[in-house]
Amino acid sequence: MIQSAEKTPKISIQELAENFCNTVPHNLDIGLEIIPSTNQKGHLRLVPKDELVGNPETGHVFNSVLLSMADACAGLTTYLNLNTPVPIATLDLRMDYLFPAPGDRPLHCIGTCLRKTNDIIFIRCTITAEGSTDVIAIGNAVFMQGSSRATVVPATVQGK
Repeated sequence: MIQSAEKTPKISIQELAENFCNTVPHNLDIGLEIIPSTNQKGHLRLVPKDELVGNPETGHVFNSVLLSMADACAGLTTYLNLNTPVPIATLDLRMDYLFPAPGDRPLHCIGTCLRKTNDIIFIRCTITAEGSTDVIAIGNAVFMQGSSRATVVPATVQGK
């Protein structure tokens, strides 16, 4: 007897992107928050916690936190720019740190799709401190769409 496959509920690209960001344990540990966007730009906010400040004397956030923020925002932005839900993979992520990140103000990371081909998406992320337009760091990422292996994109998040 052949069993019929269960129908998987359809999920929007926005929901897929949010699931992607909200289920990565590291993103949750450092406190990344998705700011809703309607223009295909990813937007994350981070209120620095004491454990994210590298040197209490200067009050600056660890650079690795900015890298994690840019990586998550680039992935979010990639998903927001897909036509259909497919697996993605990071091919490259580069960071330029322009200024130390203050640990006493929320940080914002906004990702923009620079170019999209059939297989590759190029993303730029800028990180600023709340209340300032000065760019603290710039991340450039390249993502691959799809995969050569058969991979299923989950419609729902298990365990939630």
